[in-house]
Amino acid sequence: MIEIDGVKVPLVDAVVALHPSNLTIPGDFEALVVPISYGWGLEDTAVKIEQKGKVEEIEAKAKEARRKLPEMEHKVYKPGQHGFAVRGNPDDLLERACLEDSVTQVLNWFGQWL
Repeated sequence: MIEIDGVKVPLVDAVVALHPSNLTIPGDFEALVVPISYGWGLEDTAVKIEQKGKVEEIEAKAKEARRKLPEMEHKVYKPGQHGFAVRGNPDDLLERACLEDSVTQVLNWFGQWL
């Protein structure tokens, strides 16, 4: 959030986080205010797929508490090694699918919210 004329507003309108590393759980998720789309790699060694479950738990608890949450989506990529959205091997059909599908995810998400 930034302050403009004494009013706090989000710095961005929407976010996409593909293989989101260096997360602080629950801190990075409890105060979200803009729509966010996550891309998780099933075989990501830097961002374990179990973190997705932890994030979804935080979401569920916030909903139970009737706390207003921004729109969120979670997509899982297979094989989804770390860097699947930027360093995948385009000659490998599965890795190429991760590359192409993650581009589609980003474009669709931002197309919906921007």
